[in-house]
Amino acid sequence: MSGLLDDLFEVLGNETRRRILEILAQEPAYLNQLSRELKVSQQAILKHLEYLQNKGFITSFVVEEGGTPPKKYYKLADQVVLFEELTRDLLDRMSALKKEFSQSTCSITINFDELSNRLNELTELSPSQRLKSVRQIVNEIEQKMEQVARIYAKLGELRLKALEIGREALKNGALEPEERRVIYRTLVMDEDELRDYFEQIVQEHKERAERMMRRLSEMFGLDFD
Repeated sequence: MSGLLDDLFEVLGNETRRRILEILAQEPAYLNQLSRELKVSQQAILKHLEYLQNKGFITSFVVEEGGTPPKKYYKLADQVVLFEELTRDLLDRMSALKKEFSQSTCSITINFDELSNRLNELTELSPSQRLKSVRQIVNEIEQKMEQVARIYAKLGELRLKALEIGREALKNGALEPEERRVIYRTLVMDEDELRDYFEQIVQEHKERAERMMRRLSEMFGLDFD
């Protein structure tokens, strides 16, 4: 579980990976399905799926459906489902926490190795001592999680404010509506997502141009070769 926590912020900071996890939290999905729902190329989705699987956030399984080629599905790993269940109540309180959180600065230190070592040492205790220590450690972890939730909620508020400033800046520029939409979407992308997104745009325009050329060829007998 500590390994998942170590990687959690990196995953949450990437919009595509976060949206993949949101979809898989509802039900298992396959590559083409995720690509269609997220409007991201299959190649880019596959890269994110491999990352999430290597980090232990998701697992995959193959389903054979009556005569069709086997299809690989992805789902949340069991430990991630457990983690989500343990933190659901905390996340539900984030809106309330955001209202309470008014500090201009905040810092938090989490020693994952120290917590992990304390958990490993519990096996040496008697059952009654073990239960008492588990309760204490769980309470400490929940306090840290609440601090993280407060920080995450505040950062989310600042993120929305920054995006609104970006939206206003785009309104004042001499851009077409489609150009504004594309540029605004890129504000929430990292470099890899940005590269994948523009590759997808280029591919879509190429396919659109090819379809138009075929139609013109069929209608007017034109040869574009």
